[in-house]
Amino acid sequence: MTQRDDALAKVRAAKARFEDSLSLARHNMTPVKLGKRAAAKTKRGVTGAVQAQPVAVVALGLGILAFLFRKPLAGLVRRIRKEPRHD
Repeated sequence: MTQRDDALAKVRAAKARFEDSLSLARHNMTPVKLGKRAAAKTKRGVTGAVQAQPVAVVALGLGILAFLFRKPLAGLVRRIRKEPRHD
């Protein structure tokens, strides 16, 4: 074989390797698979945080709930204390 034939063989082999890795990447990088991986990673992170600091996670959860339901909670407190509404 000549140098040109050797170079062409190397180019064809490199192209075949590239196409194989590209098809593998396309197969593994679908939106569904990426979403499942992200969800699993997030779940592992949350599980680790809950196990490491359960009191902090509960406090954070209660704070978020209080923020989300602040108006109904304020209405409940007003009703209990019998105060007029200030909306």
